[in-house]
Amino acid sequence: MPGILFQELQRDGDPDTAGSGGFLTPSAGCSATEVVLKSRRAVGMNARVLNSNSGRGVMHLVPSRISGLVLNPISRRGRLSDITPEWNLEMLPRSIDARKTLLKQVWTVGQLAGILMLLAGCGGSLSSPSAPTFDFAVTDAVVEDFLAEAPGLDGASLIIVHREWGVLHHRAFGSFDQDRISLVASSSKVITAGILNRLADDGLLDLQQPLEDFLGWESTFSGVTTADLISNSSGLVGLLPNLTFEPYMCQWRATGTLLDCGKSIFTATEAAPEVIPRQTAFRYGGGQWQVAGAVAEAVSGKSWERLFEEIYEVPCGLTASGFSNPFDGDPLSNLLSYPAQFDGDPGNLPQTRNPSMEAGLYTTSGDYGKLLLMQLRGGRCGENFVMSANAVEQMQANQIDLAWGGKTESLWAGYGYGWWVDTERDGWLTDPGAFGAVPWLDLPRGYGAMIIVEANIGLGSALGDAVLPSIEAAIDNPS
Repeated sequence: MPGILFQELQRDGDPDTAGSGGFLTPSAGCSATEVVLKSRRAVGMNARVLNSNSGRGVMHLVPSRISGLVLNPISRRGRLSDITPEWNLEMLPRSIDARKTLLKQVWTVGQLAGILMLLAGCGGSLSSPSAPTFDFAVTDAVVEDFLAEAPGLDGASLIIVHREWGVLHHRAFGSFDQDRISLVASSSKVITAGILNRLADDGLLDLQQPLEDFLGWESTFSGVTTADLISNSSGLVGLLPNLTFEPYMCQWRATGTLLDCGKSIFTATEAAPEVIPRQTAFRYGGGQWQVAGAVAEAVSGKSWERLFEEIYEVPCGLTASGFSNPFDGDPLSNLLSYPAQFDGDPGNLPQTRNPSMEAGLYTTSGDYGKLLLMQLRGGRCGENFVMSANAVEQMQANQIDLAWGGKTESLWAGYGYGWWVDTERDGWLTDPGAFGAVPWLDLPRGYGAMIIVEANIGLGSALGDAVLPSIEAAIDNPS
């Protein structure tokens, strides 16, 4: 009979985030089902058979050393890491011709999260070594101590992923569980930027083409491109100094449509006195991100919800993520502190055709981890194409420096497409949010992480500062 793929358990029900892979040749008379079930019995809680509709994840959020304010969130001493990789077929011997069929066969049998290299009463041979062991016990203890001392924090989520080994650690603390759905504010930006880059991959959009050339929209100054919008270089008014800049207020409202809101922001003549020429200053956030979403809908002919589903949700197996507009027209009340009325339930958010592009994502640590892993693995979720490796590279590059020699004038001097870029440390990227979510990539180490608290960037950053040393020590010293 054909061989059976195996992996160490990394995430329940998702082969794309499992750990080290190998190839098992069962002895005669030992079926695929028997291999799966006997491995499960031998391993106990390390491998689980799930119901096919479970979708639960076992991932880990990893904090990093972050300090600063919402719009200036990362200290130069801060560090963020990147997420573990998904299933990589290159990890398997090239002599395996039917990899896809075999992978599907194993995961169909009970929706296994992973099968360890233990066979009880069923002989077999292994063709690749097991993954190293990473000990995050110190990290977990730091999080628990932090929650015990931090005012008003009920829980936290942590996921750590690695390019070669998949999900290394996934835990929820306090009142959170691993399926907790949270609003992540500005950690939405890199997700939004990814959709624009995918549309460029598909030939529907040239990121460097001025909007007036393909949409006919005219702004105060000509030449603004989609690349300018998603690198905060458009010259449009940013979040500061006025969150409630009247010509752009539609970005905070669930009413209307994304297409209409984005077009009205870009063409607003009453905003002209505050708009400056493109690529002359870094202006973080604001209406330019709503314009970017409108561009996506215009060139694709699809709603943002549909684009998110097709580009991320289906290929990556996301289970509880989407975009809304939770600000109720009042960013001063609902952006600077966590919207308590959300309570982990997307049903408490307004139904909208005008989701917030820069701050409207709700997600779980497990789902966000899949997207970080995709960024580490050249734009793929398992075998599924999300975006090209070149698009990922462009997103992670310091675009403002490449395009116009720009700097953010904040503690992180560089910015890509949705990613803050540490110019003093190679391959260090982050996209923290005002509500306390902090994702990061450490490309040289090959790992990524996401930590989520439901509070503010100050507490999220402080927790990241606290756990980062222990995370790096675990990554650097596997057993």
